[in-house]
Amino acid sequence: MRRSNFSVWFKHNFAPSVFPAVLLLLILLSLFQIARALHSYRSSGELYDSVSGIAHMQDDEIITEFFPDKGDAAVPSPNSELSAINWTALQTINPDIIAWLIFDDAGIDYPVVRAPAEDPDYYLHHAFDRSASSAGCVYVLPQQSPDFSDTNTFLFGHNMRDGSMFGSLKNIYNRRSVQSKSSPADYAENPAEKTLQLFLPDGRIFTYEIVSMTVVFSDDPVFSEPARGAGEGETVLTLCTCRGASGSGRRLLIKCLRITS
Repeated sequence: MRRSNFSVWFKHNFAPSVFPAVLLLLILLSLFQIARALHSYRSSGELYDSVSGIAHMQDDEIITEFFPDKGDAAVPSPNSELSAINWTALQTINPDIIAWLIFDDAGIDYPVVRAPAEDPDYYLHHAFDRSASSAGCVYVLPQQSPDFSDTNTFLFGHNMRDGSMFGSLKNIYNRRSVQSKSSPADYAENPAEKTLQLFLPDGRIFTYEIVSMTVVFSDDPVFSEPARGAGEGETVLTLCTCRGASGSGRRLLIKCLRITS
């Protein structure tokens, strides 16, 4: 069969049946990817809802539900009546925990872990319970002090599409960029929308106030020299997440100044 005849035969006999099949396969693959992403979001949400429930509970009966195989004598209980976080229970799940972050305006209520020195990116791909997870966990790098005594401590979290983890920070950035331009007085006089708290296992509670929001690239010098992000005499917490399309290399940095300790 000549080449031209084969092209005619392919066009009229083979192509009409193959192209719809390929299109259907692509649609099915897309639906599978969407379903897998939704399942991942749902699983992550359920996990962190459970972890948050453990963190804020003061009832031993509820704690027992999560530790049924340890016996009554081993049931964790709050470290102190004054503690807002049940550290013993959380440390039983993951001893890497170093803090609990609450930022009401962004809907952030998560544990903070310190990444292991042998795998600094571990919590990019693992949840608080150390299970594989696309949502990861809010974490600090192993070279940073676990008591947040560094001049500038970076907290990393994924920019999740459903707004979980640090996914809500983009809304904070977009909204406050508009507010600060349209009504700077209202923006400056609304501290409730600018403050967040960090709870530590030793009972200390640090309160921070947002002082700036910037977008930089992932190779910015501030990542290798965090002290660049703090002014003289300042103790800073910097929330960091991706900005824009995946692979763009852009990072949203929200600088928070410690105002009480």
